[in-house]
Formats: sequence, structure tokens, C-alpha cells
Amino acid sequence: MTSLDIGLPMENLRPLIGNAFVDPDSFGETVLDAVNRRGRPAQVRVTCTSFRSAGDLVGGALLLMEVVG
Repeated sequence: MTSLDIGLPMENLRPLIGNAFVDPDSFGETVLDAVNRRGRPAQVRVTCTSFRSAGDLVGGALLLMEVVG
């Protein structure tokens, strides 16, 4: 996933995503400089939480991205 070229520096999200997989109560947030779909600079707030399946097992990471500037 960190090799995706979507205008967002995915390498900076690696720690948030990694924590979501090892800690079911993990919650992390960061603001990153990115490029929008029109090629313009944008700031994006990324929130990452654990995605839990039945039995409270970590089934993945949930990323929410919001343009803030």
C-alpha cells in the first residue's frame, strides 16, 4: 500500500497503519501535504483506527482522509 502514487506520502502513514494492526485500541491522526486530483497542493488530515471484526480481533486498518487546506 505504501507504494501507491495517489498524491499522498504513504510512507508517512506507515507508523499509524502499523499501530492499528498491533493495538486494537489504536487511534492516530496526522496532517500531511499532498496533491489533489487536479495536481494542486492540499493539506490532508488522515485519521487511522483499527478495523475490528467479530470477536474484537483486528481485521485491518481504517483510514479517513479529509482535505483541511
